This record gives sequence, structure tokens and C-alpha cells, in this order.
Amino acid sequence: MSRKRLPRSVAPIVAVVVSLSVGSLGIAQGSSGPSDPAEAAKSKKKSHPFNADWKTGPQDVIGEGERGSDVEGTDEAKLRGLPFAKKALLDELSQLNYNRSGEIPRTDYSGTYHVTFDADVYNRGKFIGTFSGFYDYSIDTEGNPTAPPTGRISGGTRAFKGATGSFTVLDFHYTSHDPVKTAGRWKGSITY
Repeated sequence: MSRKRLPRSVAPIVAVVVSLSVGSLGIAQGSSGPSDPAEAAKSKKKSHPFNADWKTGPQDVIGEGERGSDVEGTDEAKLRGLPFAKKALLDELSQLNYNRSGEIPRTDYSGTYHVTFDADVYNRGKFIGTFSGFYDYSIDTEGNPTAPPTGRISGGTRAFKGATGSFTVLDFHYTSHDPVKTAGRWKGSITY
């Protein structure tokens, strides 16, 4: 029995036509999967409860009036709890603007804080990714918060790539005044 073979120049064309027709059958039948890889990544993101103890180290003043705020400071903080298996280490940059910025000597400490942070997340001692964001709050004439700080998560890398979310800092309090240290509980949700 002799088979008739296609000339070698025709075989690749037939393979292309067959693969295109099979691919269009999936589209014609209404394939449910996203065709764009970016859409596929977005659809895999899940919302996680965010409920973690937060504690800062000593806050250092790094500037007064140089960068558009009355006082600028830094600190290192830790988050322990959900959704982190162990902990997240934060580098925080705070900017304080007083309501009466030119007052000397200062008797009115009221104003607003804007704090940005970058967090490195570890699981069992292994680095798994980062996320970043900010939180804001107002303080009264004695420097105490007038309401719980609220914040947003606005990005991340690796396991937290494209992270978004929001949180409130509950039970915000000072653990020390000299040097200044704060603590509380971050509660909200994070999607990544």
C-alpha cells in the first residue's frame, strides 16, 4: 500500500491551519479563561484579612522644615499576625505638619501626620516579598491622636506583587515618650 505524502513545503502550512482552527473552536465555544496574561494574574489575587500587632522602635528626627513638613522622622517597626506567618519589618518615614507651624515656644502641638512605609515580609526566616503604603492621622494640642489612624496598601513585590488594601490602626498608643515609640493593631484587608 502506498501512501501519498504531502510535499514538505505544504506540511507546515497544514499544521498552522489545523492549530488555528482548533484554537478558534475554543473561542467559538466561549472559553471562560482570560486571554490576557495580566488579566489572568489579576483574577488569581485573593483578599486576606489583615489583623496584626504593630510596634515601632525609637523614632528619630531627621529634619525640621527642610522637606515640606515641620518635622520629619524615621523608625523601624514590626507587624506580627495575619496574613503573615511570622512577621513583617517596616521602615517608616513620618511627616508632621503643625496647625500653627511658626509658633515658638510651642504650646499647641495639634497637626497632621502622614507616614509612608515599606515592609519586608518573612516566613520562617525566609524573605517572601514586600508591600508598601501609608497611614494618616491628626493629633490634638497635646499631641495625642484625635481618631484611629487609617491607611492604604499601595503596592508590593514577589508574593505581594500588586498588593492593595486598607486598614485602621486600633488601640494606637505611646509605649514611650522619650524616645517616642508607638504601638497598636492594624486591622483591615489586603489583596495580593
